[in-house]
Amino acid sequence: MFGVLKDNMSKFVMRDLPLAEKQARDEALYDMEHGARPKKEENAVIIEGLRIPFWDLVTFLVKLSVAAIPAAFILGFVFMVLKLF
Repeated sequence: MFGVLKDNMSKFVMRDLPLAEKQARDEALYDMEHGARPKKEENAVIIEGLRIPFWDLVTFLVKLSVAAIPAAFILGFVFMVLKLF
């Protein structure tokens, strides 16, 4: 998962790292070698998947569609009132 390993000769070996992680590692190594200050880390979140049971998803989508009907009427009324002015 982490992909950066040190072998006996103190060289970095890459294994299955995404391109962004390879670039970030290369930039960090360059900065360490040239005495640059470490960059501020970004707090990024990557969602790899959702586990939602099928019938729970169906129930949610039915409720969403039922809730959209009065919302459409309300928005239609608001736009009708705004159009009169």
